[in-house]
Amino acid sequence: MGLIPSYTDKDGKTELTSEDVAKGLQDYLICIEMFVGAIVHTFVFPHTDYLVPISGLGGGGGGRNGRMGIAGGRE
Repeated sequence: MGLIPSYTDKDGKTELTSEDVAKGLQDYLICIEMFVGAIVHTFVFPHTDYLVPISGLGGGGGGRNGRMGIAGGRE
């Protein structure tokens, strides 16, 4: 369709075809998408769902000093 132009630097030594520009633009947009996806992922799948109270050393229901631990992890 010819919507993406080709580019040449001022010296005329380096030429980027419209295909090169399209690939670079696609790579850049994927980077932006992955950044936004990583931020959204932390809210959709929070780590707090996998925390369980550390039990054992007396005190209230919050474990030692009210801390929480990761399920299945060692202390």
